[in-house]
Amino acid sequence: MSRISWLIPTCNEEQTVREVIEQIPIGVTYVLDKSSDRTADVAARAGARVVNRKGVGKGEGVREGFGLLIPLSDIIVMIDGDNTYSPTEVFPLLSEIEINGADMAVGSRLLGSMEKGAMSRLHRWGNKFFAWVLNARFNSRITDPTSGFRAIRASALNDIDLNSKGFEIEVELTVSFLKSGLHVVEKPIVYHKRVSNSKSKLRGLRDGYIILSKILKS
Repeated sequence: MSRISWLIPTCNEEQTVREVIEQIPIGVTYVLDKSSDRTADVAARAGARVVNRKGVGKGEGVREGFGLLIPLSDIIVMIDGDNTYSPTEVFPLLSEIEINGADMAVGSRLLGSMEKGAMSRLHRWGNKFFAWVLNARFNSRITDPTSGFRAIRASALNDIDLNSKGFEIEVELTVSFLKSGLHVVEKPIVYHKRVSNSKSKLRGLRDGYIILSKILKS
């Protein structure tokens, strides 16, 4: 049976992280936290193993998490702590790796569905634009390069070099796997609206520019 580890990078998600952790159906949960609120305490009480990470950005948290989890895992599942993704939808992603031999299986919001208000029109069109540029560059058919819900074969991470600090980490993962000839697939998922009083930390145009640069400079 595969050793499955969940990697949740968090920054001030005390309102939602418990619900995310309690929905996880299989494996061991690790929260890589950099919060000023009670996220770490809430996560620990929900049963997660909490690591106080050094880096501030999401990309730094993910990279620190990979360094910790690669030796402990066969498959690493990335998911956000804001409860916009459903952990119970992980099984099709796991099957793509365990049965079909994929190196990374990504939950695609564009192949699936979104609750009303879950993603702004700007972010939706931005994501489609990034996918278009990515596919033109790598002759691929990716629909959701910025998805934060994905399962990754841990050993495949040894073949790539990541340096992202922020929200561009998902695009860098996709680009790096495609560039290395690793097998990337997508499965449809449902994307949920954030709870009230919970705001996205994505910084619109600034992060969009960084994401685009990551694709073009690859």
